[in-house]
Amino acid sequence: MSISKYFENLQCYFTKKEWMIFFVIIFLGISLRWVSLDVRPFHHDEALVGIYGYYTYSDPDNKFYRYNPLLHGPLMFSVLPSFYNIIGVSNWSVRAPMAFLGTLFLFVPLLFRRFFHRTTLLAFTAVWALSPVFIYYSRFMQHDYLIFPSMMLMLYGVCVAKDENRSFFVLMGIVLQLCVKLNIYVNLTIIAGFLIYQALILEFIRRKASNTNTKFQEISLIRKMLDNIKKYPWRFLLSLAVAVFIYCYLFSAGFKYPKGILDGLYRESIPYWMNQHNIERIKGPYLFNFFFLSWYEFIFIVGFFVHYIHFYLKANIRYRLFALLSILFSIVVYLCYKQEYIEMSFIWSFFKFKIALDSFGPFIFLGHGIAVTTYHIMNRDQKLAFFGYMFMANFFTYSYLGEKVPWLALYILFPGTVYLAFYYEKLYTSWKDAANYFSNYSVKRFLCYVSIVIASLWLLFLLEDAINIGMADVLFTNVYLLTFSLVIMLFVGYLHFREKNQKNGSALQFNLKLWAFVFLCLFNLKMAIITNFSRAGSDTELISQVHTSQPFHDIALTIQREMETGVKGDRPMLLTLGASIWPMTWYMRDLRSFYSFNVNNMNVSKNQYTYIIDDPNTFDPSIKETHSIQYIPLRHWWVPEYAEMTIKKFLAYSFDHIPWNRSGAMFVLFARKKS
Repeated sequence: MSISKYFENLQCYFTKKEWMIFFVIIFLGISLRWVSLDVRPFHHDEALVGIYGYYTYSDPDNKFYRYNPLLHGPLMFSVLPSFYNIIGVSNWSVRAPMAFLGTLFLFVPLLFRRFFHRTTLLAFTAVWALSPVFIYYSRFMQHDYLIFPSMMLMLYGVCVAKDENRSFFVLMGIVLQLCVKLNIYVNLTIIAGFLIYQALILEFIRRKASNTNTKFQEISLIRKMLDNIKKYPWRFLLSLAVAVFIYCYLFSAGFKYPKGILDGLYRESIPYWMNQHNIERIKGPYLFNFFFLSWYEFIFIVGFFVHYIHFYLKANIRYRLFALLSILFSIVVYLCYKQEYIEMSFIWSFFKFKIALDSFGPFIFLGHGIAVTTYHIMNRDQKLAFFGYMFMANFFTYSYLGEKVPWLALYILFPGTVYLAFYYEKLYTSWKDAANYFSNYSVKRFLCYVSIVIASLWLLFLLEDAINIGMADVLFTNVYLLTFSLVIMLFVGYLHFREKNQKNGSALQFNLKLWAFVFLCLFNLKMAIITNFSRAGSDTELISQVHTSQPFHDIALTIQREMETGVKGDRPMLLTLGASIWPMTWYMRDLRSFYSFNVNNMNVSKNQYTYIIDDPNTFDPSIKETHSIQYIPLRHWWVPEYAEMTIKKFLAYSFDHIPWNRSGAMFVLFARKKS
């Protein structure tokens, strides 16, 4: 197809009104990714990635990246120097690669538009464009966001590319993931699980069909892959050779460091990450990712729960029994924990449970994953089967893995949004009268549902407070909810009376589909602004995890400016020790002649430094004679006290991000020369 024909077909995909909505969404998404990109204080992980990319940029022959599993794969340290070359080295440019990828990511649904209805694609694009989590990691220098372009290459190879080019795109996606981060082994294991399970189910259906003399032509993905390799063997071998060359070239830093090839493949990487999983350096409950997504992607989690209920309502009795068994088993484990039965301790330790609610995680995720995958394969809907499997398999796996960090939720959110888009699209299109039903929805009916939900929340909060505090003290708790619900019901009564007494009056109606879309956009926009702008890097944000504080960031920038411009003709000297070396080394990247961070083997006195930043428990008390001392927070964080969490607090954080327990902080000593 020619380029002109391609764009002509693309132009016809949406109506003019839909194109206008699409570009408004894209404009908002791009703006939220680029505006004030350098304002948020630098996380110490960002500083590490930025400075090692800077070393490669400043002296590529000697300071090239040598594989270190702590810093992940070499692809990022090949990308960053290219950006530095084009736009210079700054707090803005180090985050620019992620913002650039985040921008390209917005157009991915359009690339796969043949698989979506137009309305679905608009809603899907809005979810990605205004997602607080996707926006945050488009503004955060971190490796995981590089995984998604690699996954897109694999999907493009499987779904869109010409037959002779499929192996090239799939292998490029695999090797680029391998050059980004070692969790490629986790991702490939999960994908292999789907390929094997799909082949087994289809083989079962085939044998069942042969017994009834029924034609069955469905082919498994494994068979399609093998047939493609058999049909284009030289294309596959050439693609494999290119993939191997890319891997070896990147891990060996252009063949200057051959040791990196095997180190990255298994020698250094696998032992390091196995140890990380076992030590649980950053601990959290099994349901950490569920809580995280509930608080930052509330609509997504609501969509998941609605899907969960609807799926089993429409599925046959076997699926319902399977779901019921997984829930009942979760309840048994939960009660055993509450009663402190040691017989269940092996389950507790195996899944690394931390709180009682963890009992509901693995068995429901695993059970629902099996049910969803089996159901969709049996109904010949392979795209729903694949993304439903990837959604729940990632939910199970990344909840099980030892270290709990917020960015791993990306691996759940990405396939989850795709699956729910496909699921609700199929539900909507299979309903013959859906368009008319949702376009002319009764205002009275809608308000009744809203009132019931609000009243139910009031009863739930009242019961919860009564259990925790006592009925006598909570009689009027959340009375505003009950009042609001009653006001709505009075208004519903007025509408009913008005409609009944009008001679030719019709019931009030509105376009539920349109207003639901508007609400989704406005809610996500609000949460995106809170997460990425008004409270970016705040100690109240779980997504920040352990983030550099604003006071430290301000001091670092002040010292940086003084070193660059001089103060009364003199440039200050800075000594940084202990935990504050990161991110201070990033701020001082171009000022090394005025900056020291290791004086163990230097015959110098600390008193000669204008500024000293040190850990409070290791600093030299004699410094007080020549320097004024103050304590400033280096990093701060919020770790939820799950034992204090109630349903009200859980929902409140989803809407306003105000934590129910105090945040923590790590302080450092900042010394300024008195003279």
